[in-house]
Amino acid sequence: MQIKAIRATPVLIPLEAPYLWSYGALAGFTKTIVEVETSDGLVGIAEAPSHGSAAIIARMAEALVGHDPLDMAGLERRIFGDAAVCVGLHGGWH
Repeated sequence: MQIKAIRATPVLIPLEAPYLWSYGALAGFTKTIVEVETSDGLVGIAEAPSHGSAAIIARMAEALVGHDPLDMAGLERRIFGDAAVCVGLHGGWH
């Protein structure tokens, strides 16, 4: 199984009433919906914290398509290089 495609779609989630806080009022929140499609036809869905994440995810997708979606350590190395191992992004210091 390999990653066939990664799609990142920014969305606006409107609120029923404005969210009031010290900086003003918000009518809604932005998120990015992330879809990871595999060569076997499976689709995983996740969310990223803001609409700005879509561009970052699209750039990461270029390095991840064609690789095993279950090899988390390998995918992290493709994105972060040796830093993934140094800072223990996949489960501790190594």
